[in-house]
Amino acid sequence: MNTNEKFTGYLFGHEQLRYDGRHGDVIDLGLGVSPLGPAAELTARLANRNDAPWLSELTHYAQDPAHEETCRLLLDGMGMTDVPAEAVAFSSHGSIGAADEVVRFLARQGYHTLFVPVYSFPDIYRLAMRSGLRYRPVSGMSLNPLDAAAAMLKLNGRELKGAIVYLDYPNNPFGAADAELMRRLTVHAVRHGALPLIDLAFAEILGDEFQQAAKFVVDNGGIILGSLSKTQGLPHLRLGYAVVSPALLARGYSGAQRLLFLLSPLAKLILRTLFERSPGQQHLACHHARRVRDHNRHTNRLLYEGLRDLGLAVGCTDERSHLQVVMAKVPDLWQRLMLHGVITESLQDYDITLKGCSARCAPFGHQAVRLLTPAPGQLTEVLFRIKQAQADLYKEAL
Repeated sequence: MNTNEKFTGYLFGHEQLRYDGRHGDVIDLGLGVSPLGPAAELTARLANRNDAPWLSELTHYAQDPAHEETCRLLLDGMGMTDVPAEAVAFSSHGSIGAADEVVRFLARQGYHTLFVPVYSFPDIYRLAMRSGLRYRPVSGMSLNPLDAAAAMLKLNGRELKGAIVYLDYPNNPFGAADAELMRRLTVHAVRHGALPLIDLAFAEILGDEFQQAAKFVVDNGGIILGSLSKTQGLPHLRLGYAVVSPALLARGYSGAQRLLFLLSPLAKLILRTLFERSPGQQHLACHHARRVRDHNRHTNRLLYEGLRDLGLAVGCTDERSHLQVVMAKVPDLWQRLMLHGVITESLQDYDITLKGCSARCAPFGHQAVRLLTPAPGQLTEVLFRIKQAQADLYKEAL
């Protein structure tokens, strides 16, 4: 197989490389999802629900087409009690759908360019293309995404005026998170006439830093993105949201600009279960994020040690995150892992974020993969399969 062949990320692995089952079931550490799955309290509530009322609900429209009560519940749960409910935009297409919604509005407002750091979420390119924006990756002195984010602080007023500045916090694929850098970039963008778009889809595991980041960005004129997929473990629900600065409401992101009836009864029930709380108590979403964070910390320390013993390097990351980039000396790590039943994401999938950048460093390609933190009970088997993949030669198979 030609490893330079153009492909579409995750799906390519399933369609082109076939695992023969030699080690048992496939271990999927590819698409971003919680290593613990959803909260047990949530699954218990869903398992015990009576289906009869649901059919009745599905045959009627919601009485609150803007879902103001649910918006208020989400905002209060995130510590943004002073932000109006209208600032929330839900999407049934995940956080990328919420991003698409707000970027569409910004493009109509005259925003013309979307700046991103290299090795950040590649689907942001789709948003730029769908809304007719120029897509401008920014690189630093290395392929470290934090270096690239810091380089965006050097963009001047002429470059930034009328632009959107995107940052994923933590970074996807590396998992690195720098709160001070995120704040500086938010302020720098707004000061020079740009709008910060901060993607917090993986940020719940940061604990208090998550709520602090959300409030800081919105209070300073930016937009945040969030998701129930990454930490709450509900990727198939495809429930994402954006929270926009109230200043954007005053500029027209309200009324006829907004879509209605965006939440299903199931989505509303899940949001209520996750974010309702008694006075003085934390809500379930916060409790579950802490469980995931504790699991990540414990498992990642063992994972990093095991990977180093196998001669692999781990890129800049945050041990609280379930994202990390693993780098090998061989050029085909992604293929090797796939053939041993470990699904990952090749960093070649992120090459679009290098578009137009000067080549200070060679792209990682299939030599590096985004590897999620293994679920409970998986670590030993994952390290065993990685060891086997490192030892075998696949020139003929590839």
